[in-house]
Amino acid sequence: MTVTMRGYVRVSTTAQDLKLQKAELVAAGVSPEHIYEDKATGKNADRPGLRRLREQVEPGDQVVVYKIDRVARSLRDLLNVTYELGQRGVGFRSLHDPIRIDGHSDDPMAQAMADAQFQMLGVFAQLERAFIVGRTAAGREFAIAEDRRLNRPTRFGRKPKLTAKQLELARSLMKDGEHDLASAAELLGVHRTTLYRYLEQGGKRTR
Repeated sequence: MTVTMRGYVRVSTTAQDLKLQKAELVAAGVSPEHIYEDKATGKNADRPGLRRLREQVEPGDQVVVYKIDRVARSLRDLLNVTYELGQRGVGFRSLHDPIRIDGHSDDPMAQAMADAQFQMLGVFAQLERAFIVGRTAAGREFAIAEDRRLNRPTRFGRKPKLTAKQLELARSLMKDGEHDLASAAELLGVHRTTLYRYLEQGGKRTR
């Protein structure tokens, strides 16, 4: 029987990068063409990459993930996914958690031990997420309090890549015919698609 290693990677937002997770999966023996990916929060039930993986795995395959919280939204979700894989004869391995399920094993004791390990790891993963959410909320509250104390506006999110003055300069360069979009963007140190987006939005994202 041919064993195919299939990897799954996920980040919470489109701004985050999957390179690290993919590199570790490839180093563990997963072929790049067998890596499924999603860019969605763990709470998002609509994860097309994971859905394709679950549809395409075959008995004898092994699913490899970077960490268990990449594949599951909750402890219940984690147990459901791994139980389904195990019932289909598919193994499961997490590179950064001390757990591995052999999809070929019919030993009920081994499965029970694996389930117990998953429950413990799932609890720890949920606690870690709760701590992160708590620290983030506390940080936001502190920032808001400091801004109120100093009588300044509170700003969250990314700092704009282009200021109003830079956008005005870009318009001037292109209007005079000295530069096209690509060369104006290069002078400002941004990608041309970034400059184009700002120009299309009329500078609304600048300050």
